[in-house]
Amino acid sequence: MPIRLLTRTERWRRSDLATRIALLSGLLTALVLLPMLLLAYAALHSFLHDKMASELEVFGIETRLRFESRLAGSVEKVRSAATQTIFSNALADSSERTLYIRPILRDLCAATPELRVLKFTDFRGETLEYGCNGSGMAEDKRRRLSTEAIAAGLPRLELGSSPPQPGADPEQRLSVAAPIIYLPTNSHEGSLVAEINLSAVFQTLDLHPPSTYRVALRSLPETASHSDTLDSGDGPLRFTTFVTPQLGHSLPLAIEVEVSGDSAYLPLYRLLVGFVGICAVVLALVWWQSRSIAKIIAAPLAELERTAQRVAAGQLDDIPQRPLEPGEQDSFRLLEAAVYRMIAALRDTQLRLTQTLDDRTQRMERAEADRHLKEHALASTDSGILILDHAETESEHIRYANAAFLSITGLGTASVIGAHWPALLNRHLPAPTGDTALAARHAGDNEELEWLRPDGSRAYLQLSRSDFHGDHVASGRHTIVVVTDVTRRVQAARAYRARLDSLREAVFEVDLEGRCIFLNETWTRITGYSIAESLGRRLTELIHPADTARHRPALDALLEHRIEHHEFETRARCADGSTRWLWVDVALKTNDAGHAVGFAGTLSDVTANHDARLAIEIRDRALEAASNGIIITDLQQPDNPIIHVNPAFERITGYTAAEVLGLNCRLLRPAGTEVHSVAQLRNAIADRKACSVVLRNVRKDGTEFWNQLSISPVSHPVTGEITHYVGIQTDITEARAAEDLLIDWLERLDVVFTLSPDPLICFDDRGQVVYANAAAERVFGTTMGALIGLTVTEFEAQLRAQCDPAYAYPGLPAHMHARSADNQADATDPAKDCNVHLLKPKNITLHQTYRFCGGESTSLIVYYRDITREAELDRMKSDFLSTAAHELRTPMASIVGFSELLLMRRYDEERTRDLLGTINRQAQRLSAMLGDLLDLARIEARRAEIFNFATLAVPELLDETIKAFMVPDPRYRLIVDMPVPPPNIRADRDKFQQALLNLLSNACKFSPEGGDITIHVIPPTPGEHDQVGIAVEDHGIGMNADECQRAFERFYRTDRSGHIPGTGLGLSLVKEIMKIHGGAVTLNSAPNLGTTVTLWFPLDLDHSDTHNAGASLTASATPHMTSPTDLTQRSPA
Repeated sequence: MPIRLLTRTERWRRSDLATRIALLSGLLTALVLLPMLLLAYAALHSFLHDKMASELEVFGIETRLRFESRLAGSVEKVRSAATQTIFSNALADSSERTLYIRPILRDLCAATPELRVLKFTDFRGETLEYGCNGSGMAEDKRRRLSTEAIAAGLPRLELGSSPPQPGADPEQRLSVAAPIIYLPTNSHEGSLVAEINLSAVFQTLDLHPPSTYRVALRSLPETASHSDTLDSGDGPLRFTTFVTPQLGHSLPLAIEVEVSGDSAYLPLYRLLVGFVGICAVVLALVWWQSRSIAKIIAAPLAELERTAQRVAAGQLDDIPQRPLEPGEQDSFRLLEAAVYRMIAALRDTQLRLTQTLDDRTQRMERAEADRHLKEHALASTDSGILILDHAETESEHIRYANAAFLSITGLGTASVIGAHWPALLNRHLPAPTGDTALAARHAGDNEELEWLRPDGSRAYLQLSRSDFHGDHVASGRHTIVVVTDVTRRVQAARAYRARLDSLREAVFEVDLEGRCIFLNETWTRITGYSIAESLGRRLTELIHPADTARHRPALDALLEHRIEHHEFETRARCADGSTRWLWVDVALKTNDAGHAVGFAGTLSDVTANHDARLAIEIRDRALEAASNGIIITDLQQPDNPIIHVNPAFERITGYTAAEVLGLNCRLLRPAGTEVHSVAQLRNAIADRKACSVVLRNVRKDGTEFWNQLSISPVSHPVTGEITHYVGIQTDITEARAAEDLLIDWLERLDVVFTLSPDPLICFDDRGQVVYANAAAERVFGTTMGALIGLTVTEFEAQLRAQCDPAYAYPGLPAHMHARSADNQADATDPAKDCNVHLLKPKNITLHQTYRFCGGESTSLIVYYRDITREAELDRMKSDFLSTAAHELRTPMASIVGFSELLLMRRYDEERTRDLLGTINRQAQRLSAMLGDLLDLARIEARRAEIFNFATLAVPELLDETIKAFMVPDPRYRLIVDMPVPPPNIRADRDKFQQALLNLLSNACKFSPEGGDITIHVIPPTPGEHDQVGIAVEDHGIGMNADECQRAFERFYRTDRSGHIPGTGLGLSLVKEIMKIHGGAVTLNSAPNLGTTVTLWFPLDLDHSDTHNAGASLTASATPHMTSPTDLTQRSPA
């Protein structure tokens, strides 16, 4: 390619031979040196690249391993700290965990400098304590990581970065959340959340990279591939190694080691410059040497150039001849001698050509005489003759046309001789196309074509042509075209074909192999296949294979001359894919010698006749196979007798066909048949109309059955007169019995739906309400008339308007909106089992479910059940369990936390005493709470079974209870106010004391300033109440109206100061005790005025008596313990 481009340049064309040889030598040398230079560069480049890549990979992997080791140690410190028992205990110790958790967290931060944030969180992700509280971690991120780690029960890692600072790259940070197991419940209730500065970890690595290396820690997208890569593109050489997952979490981090390309390949560039200098020197030497050699070669060639100029001028005799020296080996001298010999040979050849020209002139004169003789012979024939000349351009011109051709075509000699042959033919076709190639094809050998004469008449010509060459080269190639007038023969053949095409039958001829060789136009009308695509195909390809096999023996008999022809009916596959029935009449076709050459015959389309015959047979079989009884009677005969019955009639009535033919249908009618139904039949027959009635008929054996009879008139196909009746009988005895049973069942079902307390809504297959029971009217605050006709969408909108907006309404089945009758219930549909929270007409909770029935009148039934009470019970139970778990966990956490502190560290005696005192207080609190919970559980589980009821005197019970009560402080004074001894009550002694002691304890705890605590005994008052009241009154902090409403809830405490101990179970336990007693408890309170709680016990009317010991007891309390002997009685004021 370079040599070819060089030879096309202007400088090459103007250069002498010496310059050209020098240029080619330099170019070839450059073509050899350049690949060698490129190969050397590529080899050195590859060697340097592999060496540098290997060094980068080793350094990058070593750096990554150091970084992973340091990072794993930091993460492991956080995870190991989260498994320590002291953090589990601190979750429940809200009051004193700061004393021991914060120092531990700060020690961990000091031991791990890369920790920026370290926080101790609860199960909600809220911070309880912190060790190092650096900036960077958002509160929502901390909560999310904490809750995710607690929910999964596994450490949670997440990569992030610090906010960008001006002039500095953002720090890479790793957030770690390690869940903490709360040992009492063995569940994850808190976590340690830390944030590790990855940039600080990376900077602390002991790295000594070469001066050309640049090492960095990079964060990657989450979707990036985590496989080590080496990037050696146009820029610097870069190796990236990805950090392996930590604790099962993949980190999109990578260590990137990079070196610039200029630094890596600098030795290669220097070596390349040396190679280029050497090549330039070699090219200069080659140029100088090749030009010297070229001048020596060019001298003999100049002499040959001068000799060639003399030959061109015709000076053959003036050319001198230089004899060769003996032993001459110079190639140019040998070439010069050969040229001189060639010139001598040219002079001899010129003399021989002159003699040959004279001889050929004489032969041409003799050939001209022969041509005149042949033209005379051609002019006397009846066929048209054309002689065509083939010019050098391969076109054909008419050189000769005889008189017969001019007569046949109607053309003149002037318009024919010299004309182009295909073009002349094209101009006289009936529809000229201007396509010379098409005209040439029409002018082929033995081709028939239609010719349009100049006078407008048409002729049919048959052309045949043959090529021949003259006797000598000068005569060239010629073509003789013979034109024969075949107009009469063509017209006769077309008339015969038109008669064949007008036949209703398809005419065919096939050879012995069954291939079609002739078809008329009827073939296309019957089968849909054109004649062109059918010729050459086997006729059996259109016939059904089963029919072909069935008629093969008959065709063999035709071949053996045992039969003359064969007729049969067969199925054929048409072009449109349909199947038609054909009647085939085929005969053997022989030649003059009597040998079989094929078959000929006709095809007739008999599909309509075949279908009609088949339809009649199918109807007859259908009548025989019908399950209903069918009767045909003849109105033209007297008494309208039966002329046909099917087997189903015989089975229903028990009569055979022979027994009823010729008889009237009244033989099935028993005595006492309904007059109305029989009269309806008679009137219909008289009016020649159809009719349908239900009759009570009798079988041959005398048993009765219900017959649903439908009769229809049959008219004569020609005259239209009603001549027959067709009756269809259906035995509906069992159906009538089932209908009666269904009506009875529907009546009972209607009563059930009407009285059901749960709403029911029914939709039809169009998705409209068709039924709603009374409960639906009551619950939804509407009427059935307003609901009937509502679509699914309208009913949903009405129901959604009545729902509580705080709860999402799931709606009805989504696919019911399509109003499709074949919908099926989907188990995953949220509307299948869901709750509906109504606000109007009243606040209730309904459970919604539905079922598809698949019927037209009732396609979907939606059922609602009132679960308001159940939902409230579930809520109360959940609240109780949540509160109980929290209340039990708080004292237990303090006990475990402080006991671990005593085990882990040594404290002085005073500090140890304080810790043990805290443990003791929390243990007592836990014991009291467990006791109250057990009492509540026993009371709720067995109700009155654990109560020992007896007739008890109120003064005696009060005396025992006061003796058992320990007054906590001398500031309290206990007063008993009992003006008149009340009647006896029926109560459980222990439970009475438990309830009263709870009230006295609450009175003391909620009166922090001390004061009087009075026990009022309220006797029954006729006409007002028939119960004995025991009221405990204090003058403590009191409660507001909202607190009074919730005072009896479990674990509810009204402590506004936060320093009053208690479990929140006392009043709820008192309420349950009074409920079992059949009494009640009331509460009256006001803020800062005090509280009065009254226990109302029912009277024991059978054993009540009156005690005259009315007194007022006053007790002055002493510290920690009050003895009953300290109480003094006093009369009421």
